[in-house]
Amino acid sequence: MKEIISYLENVLRELESNKDRLNALDAAIGDGDHGTNVVRGFQAVLSQKHLFTNESSIDKDLMVCATQLMSKIGGSSGPLLGSAFMALSMALKGKTTFTNQDIAQALQMSIERIQALGKSRGGEKTMLDALIPAAQALQHASALLDLNIAYDAATKGANDTISMLATKGRASYLGERSIGHMDPGACSISLIFKGLAGK
Repeated sequence: MKEIISYLENVLRELESNKDRLNALDAAIGDGDHGTNVVRGFQAVLSQKHLFTNESSIDKDLMVCATQLMSKIGGSSGPLLGSAFMALSMALKGKTTFTNQDIAQALQMSIERIQALGKSRGGEKTMLDALIPAAQALQHASALLDLNIAYDAATKGANDTISMLATKGRASYLGERSIGHMDPGACSISLIFKGLAGK
């Protein structure tokens, strides 16, 4: 298994190369800065890589991620992503090896944290619509840490948001006009899984 820093570097490359796309998606239904914000957040994470234990204490590494994402990403995405990584940290505390079930359960904790914080659920055109299917796919994957199947599920989930009516966040103000646009948060979750899968 690669060191967590390698995974995060792959994630940052994906987000950087899609920053303009994410901003454009957000401009259609939000403030237009989602790509800039998530890139800044993961740049901040990697600026602290000297603090990483290289998975000897995965919970500490994930808490570094959580802290930086919360403090550096603007809008609602920072607290939501940061809380998700905090939940991952708590779920994987003390573990040095992982199964698909371990990661799926940790992602489920992240989902529950986001749901509680954002008062949201699947089907409301948010990042949950990519994260929930990714967790479900990984839970049923036959290959160990098959992040490709999680990426495929997250991508389908993000694409499914195009036809959804937004009922949460700034996009909800648009009402019916939110239909026909992909949710930028769901798209960024898909890209994060793409980076993790090394696509």
